[in-house]
Order: sequence, then structure tokens, then C-alpha cells
Amino acid sequence: MGKEQIMEDVVRDLTELALQEHRETTGEAEQKMLKRDADPVQVI
Repeated sequence: MGKEQIMEDVVRDLTELALQEHRETTGEAEQKMLKRDADPVQVI
């Protein structure tokens, strides 16, 4: 396996990890917003 192939693999892996983390954090933020909006007691 050449250096170029290793670098391509590393970039792909890091990109996948970043996208996965982004999806998780985006999902958490959306859940918090939905929970806040659904809470009738909270006053804005």
C-alpha cells in the first residue's frame, strides 16, 4: 500500500468521523429544541 492510498484512507476515515459527530451533535441540539418547545411550563 503506497503513501497516497494510506493518505486517502486517513482522509476518508476522518471525514466519516467528522460527519458522524456532526450528525450526533445536530441530533442532540434538535432534541433539546423539540423538548423545550414541547414544555408548556417554560416561559421565554
